[in-house]
Amino acid sequence: MKKRFVVGFVTIFALLGAAQGVVYRSGVHQGKYGCTTSAYPNWSQDLRALPANMQDRALGPVMADTTGSALAVSGTSWNWTGDNITYGYDGFIWMESGKTYQIWECNDDGAAIRLNGRFVVSNSTASASGYGEGVRLSTMSVTKTGWHPVQFWTYDWTGGAGPVSAKSGSSTMGLAWNTNGSTTVNSTTTSDGTWSRFRD
Repeated sequence: MKKRFVVGFVTIFALLGAAQGVVYRSGVHQGKYGCTTSAYPNWSQDLRALPANMQDRALGPVMADTTGSALAVSGTSWNWTGDNITYGYDGFIWMESGKTYQIWECNDDGAAIRLNGRFVVSNSTASASGYGEGVRLSTMSVTKTGWHPVQFWTYDWTGGAGPVSAKSGSSTMGLAWNTNGSTTVNSTTTSDGTWSRFRD
């Protein structure tokens, strides 16, 4: 059975005047905003504060799957509508202590993952293009099993956008993970189940 990362967002609610509780649901908050060529996006942008993003947005099975400026980032709702665009995703992710999660990103022009407030993978420098850098491998782990805050970004400066198939071997996988210890990223491992996309 193929494992799936559980990604969700938190809802705070009060029940009949009782103490507030926390409920986790599938989906993440998705935000779209501008970025500057040869620079990181604004990592401090509050994705939930963007007026167009007050609705709940599902991450979907093919996050960061674009190969051109007209294709959707997630599902069919959000598109690369031009140059200098960032898509950010804010939510929570279920992780188990004692496991090492291998991760990689390979996007034009870049991508990043921040877990528990710390970047675990991104382009090496602000001006580095993901197309030029190719696959960026890293790991992430937690000391406590449970839900952990996570943010994902994928961004484009100009030209083509999305996964760099010439470097990763996949035109439909731009951010991926596994717990099987493999660090090989090519056309075989991105299609045979060695790597999985981040999903709801």
